[in-house]
Amino acid sequence: MEVQPVVEEGIQAAYDEVMARVVADDEIESSAAPVASRLGVLHEVVDGRRDTVTAACQDHDHFPGTDEPCRASFLTCFTCRNAVVLKRHLPRIMALVDHLNALRAVTPATVWESRFAVHLARASSLTEPGRYFSNRDVDGARAVVTEDDRLAVKRLMAREWDE
Repeated sequence: MEVQPVVEEGIQAAYDEVMARVVADDEIESSAAPVASRLGVLHEVVDGRRDTVTAACQDHDHFPGTDEPCRASFLTCFTCRNAVVLKRHLPRIMALVDHLNALRAVTPATVWESRFAVHLARASSLTEPGRYFSNRDVDGARAVVTEDDRLAVKRLMAREWDE
């Protein structure tokens, strides 16, 4: 028996448990949002009623691992199996990437590295043309980032809406 395929499958399964699902379109199948499908809220994910700033949340009420309502920073949505990133989220993700890059210029390097570098890496991986979305999708998202998108990211980063 080949060990490597078994190890690779195990690693992929573990990765899938701690990462958002990325869907290259806004129309999604139940397999792309299994939690939402199980809960009967797939239509809410599709029509935007479960959107956060940078993703859709399949289950706000049951954070993975704690089964408590989610209180995590929106920056960690990309590491949550309840999150689904759709094409419609790209403009806000672009605004987040821009905001994090701007913070780098005004934040001491050690502070920026410890607090924001990992979040920029995650968000940037979603905007890398061809990785999850086409070059056209990424360029199109960049072209339609609005001041409202930038303001929403800025307000969340400033923790204006924290409880």
